[in-house]
Amino acid sequence: MKNTKELLARYGLNASKSLGQNFLCDGDALESIVNSADIDEKPVLEIGPGLGELTVALAKRASCVVAVEIDQRMTEVLRDRLAPYPNTEVIYADFLRVKLDEIYARLGERPFHVVANLPYYITTPISTRLVTSPLPIEGMCLMVQAEAAERFSAPPRARVYGHLSVMTQARYNVETVLRLSPSSYYPRPDVDSAVITLKSRGRVLPNNLDGLVRAAFAGRRKTLVNTLSSAGYDKSDIAAALSQLNIREDVRAEAICVEEFMLLANALKK
Repeated sequence: MKNTKELLARYGLNASKSLGQNFLCDGDALESIVNSADIDEKPVLEIGPGLGELTVALAKRASCVVAVEIDQRMTEVLRDRLAPYPNTEVIYADFLRVKLDEIYARLGERPFHVVANLPYYITTPISTRLVTSPLPIEGMCLMVQAEAAERFSAPPRARVYGHLSVMTQARYNVETVLRLSPSSYYPRPDVDSAVITLKSRGRVLPNNLDGLVRAAFAGRRKTLVNTLSSAGYDKSDIAAALSQLNIREDVRAEAICVEEFMLLANALKK
């Protein structure tokens, strides 16, 4: 934590509450994260490098690191800290708006890994963009709020089971590898965090899976037949597909497992 405070003071910076900045300051945790990320000699996309503590550690092991940082106040500190590492590049932009094809090009148009310390308030949109991306993301190592981590691996009928759960598990094997207390960050958040890894299952998904799952969970209290018909699917087609899969017509999205969603997507391809 001392180093983090010193860096902030040296560059006249402070953590931005509006950007949800909590800087990782636990050296042991940082080492565990880099080891868990499985990025040796591989291209890496880092989201939210902040003061560059994790970026430096990644640069020492990855073939290249492209970091996307929304806070342009970090320009000077990142320029200085990353100067010894020519395999790094920082894009100052909002990750939710930057073109993924541009990032992919800068990573050499090769399969790559993602490492990110995600602000709590924007975990879902960033994670959703990643797990639904058509780009060849081989694996991810994400630091998220502990409660949010449950959503990635939630089973059917769980309170937090939803679109993110299905799309993540369809593409990746999910594992929680580390729990982080508030003392691992500066400033300290009010809740615990978790480090999760997502490792590609290497399979091709139905191209309509994302849209179908989004539609299915658009009305959690409605039956799947009603939510999908509202999205434009024909009721008779839905009923026939459910019958083929031995699923009751009055089922809701929260009761459908990942594999059943994939079978349903294939059955309802237009």
